[in-house]
Amino acid sequence: MDNVKNKTAIVTGGGSGIGYAITEDLLHKGAKKVAIIDLPLERCYNATVTLQEKFGKDRVVFFPTDITNAESYKETFKDIVNVFNGLDILINNAGICKDNNPEQTFAINVVSIETLNFLFFSLNKI
Repeated sequence: MDNVKNKTAIVTGGGSGIGYAITEDLLHKGAKKVAIIDLPLERCYNATVTLQEKFGKDRVVFFPTDITNAESYKETFKDIVNVFNGLDILINNAGICKDNNPEQTFAINVVSIETLNFLFFSLNKI
């Protein structure tokens, strides 16, 4: 991730773990704005505030979104594109592994990635 200066980005699952590290790295390397799409609220809000204190309040925005709900994240994607006036980078980081809930696992690990990729590529006509 070397050429991110002045770029806008979405990081799904950006409120903790690897997603948080990716978000922090994007900001450190000069990304203009990064949107975190994640849940739960409290953890992600705290992560966002920490990043805002370190990199600037206007550079990281938290969009609480249920990534298992296609209509919800489609609407969030549109909101982010409007707020950021476009989008340069999409990082599909959110993922789970729950043996007791294969539908949720499939929705997050497959459907959300396919749908967000489609929205991103349609926006950027790649």
